[in-house]
Amino acid sequence: MTTTDGEPAVTRAGPRKKESVAHLAELLNRATSAVVTDYRGLKVKQLEDLRHRLRAEGVDYVVVKNTLARRAAADAGVGAFAEA
Repeated sequence: MTTTDGEPAVTRAGPRKKESVAHLAELLNRATSAVVTDYRGLKVKQLEDLRHRLRAEGVDYVVVKNTLARRAAADAGVGAFAEA
C-alpha cells in the first residue's frame, strides 16, 4: 500500500505503530511458521492459560491489528495475510 506520493503508507503511521510493525516483521523473519488466529470468544482465563502453555514451549504469541500484521508480513517478505 502506498500514499499518493508513492511513499509506503506505514511512513504516515505513528512511531508506536512503526515500532510494532518492525518488531513483528523481525519475529516473522525468525519464525519457522506463523499461525493467525481469532482469539475472540476466549475467556480471560483461557487466554492466559494459552499464553502460559505457548510460552513454556518457546512460542511467541502476539496480538496485533490485522493492518499492522499485513504490513509486517510484507516488510518481512513472508507473503500476505489475507482476510478470510
